[in-house]
Amino acid sequence: MEVNYSENKILIVDDSKVILRMMEKYLSDQGYTVVTADSAVKAARILQKNDFLLIITDISMPNVSGLDLLLWIKNNKPESRVVVMTAFGDSDTAIEAMKEGAFDYLTKPFDNEQLKEVIEKAITSARL
Repeated sequence: MEVNYSENKILIVDDSKVILRMMEKYLSDQGYTVVTADSAVKAARILQKNDFLLIITDISMPNVSGLDLLLWIKNNKPESRVVVMTAFGDSDTAIEAMKEGAFDYLTKPFDNEQLKEVIEKAITSARL
């Protein structure tokens, strides 16, 4: 069965509602369809019923981490690209995520241009 991974549909996962709202507004204004989840558990539920070409997830979240979510995605939605967000100075976690299959990472705080660049790279990579 062919899976439809829309290039303009992005799932954002972060336990900070402020970050979710800011990213959703910016990416919606850029023409993306944005779905948000404030936990990895909610994200996994969404992913069980929907396909996303790109998932952007915070690494450090309570209960189930973004790294755990990344591993779940790699096992269940391998065509998806995952970009992880880490706090400034937490490069060890970002490196671990890259080793586990993350496409790229963003270090918080990041600006809209950095976000846009990473998204464009992920979408271009998925097309190849």
